[in-house]
Amino acid sequence: MRSLTTMSSQSEASTLVSVLAGKGITAEIRVDDDVPTIWIIDDGRVDDAREILSRWRADPGSPEFAAAQREGQRNAAAAAQDARRYARRINEARRSYEDAEGPGWVTKGLASLSVAASAVLLLDLNLPVYEWLALSNVWSSRAFPEVMSGEVWRLFTPVFLHFSWMHLLFDVYWVWMLGHAVEWRKGGGHLLRLSLFIGVFSNVLQGVMVGPRFGGLSGIVFGLAAYLWLKGRFDPSDRIGLDDTTAIILVVFGLAGFTGLLGPIANFAHLGGAIAGALAFGATASLSAGGSPHTTAAATTP
Repeated sequence: MRSLTTMSSQSEASTLVSVLAGKGITAEIRVDDDVPTIWIIDDGRVDDAREILSRWRADPGSPEFAAAQREGQRNAAAAAQDARRYARRINEARRSYEDAEGPGWVTKGLASLSVAASAVLLLDLNLPVYEWLALSNVWSSRAFPEVMSGEVWRLFTPVFLHFSWMHLLFDVYWVWMLGHAVEWRKGGGHLLRLSLFIGVFSNVLQGVMVGPRFGGLSGIVFGLAAYLWLKGRFDPSDRIGLDDTTAIILVVFGLAGFTGLLGPIANFAHLGGAIAGALAFGATASLSAGGSPHTTAAATTP
């Protein structure tokens, strides 16, 4: 983003922004000390914007710029209408989700198995749960020797392992919420396939990048969040989504993990989960613009 020019008034700045938009250049107005400044979003279009600005200042009332202004205003109105529709769909989804029955069998299964396996670890019940479920018991290896020997369940089962009660509560809460939204709208089979794909993808990425000493549902959490958000934004026919506030919370948390400020976290599992969720969206996105208005599901923060 780069500054283009200052303007004498807000109305003049709005006119230029509309002209630029009509020419396919996205700009925004920022006001500093009551002086409006035009900023160009795409650095690659700054030279084009300067050329248009020069011609516009020379003849602001020309038919070319009048037409561009009208086109830009139409585009802005259409974008605002799309934003209102999306917000309305998410609000309707929130109400539908809150009125729906409880989570289905897949959501409950993911949560219950996580609680059971993690409780054994946290209460020190002297059962080899970690040895059974970890990606590998060879901590220094990134080749997963047990998996290569046929113990393929280990590609997924680290999702059930949590190493603190806070870790467990965090993951179960988010899976309960996000999984509920997907399962209620798309069914248990869909959520099961989605969870398996996201879980394996995120576990493998974390194991390859860092090693097998990790666990948790967080990869699935980030994958479901990415899947739901993309569905709501780009595939409205499925009547499913995730509100922007929740998405931002998870993005901030995910980025903070890479700073090291949150302690030892399976950051690549989070990243892998988000990538897998996006891939799942791409594979399942509907080409149809239709959809039943009575079966909308969305996950939202309380």
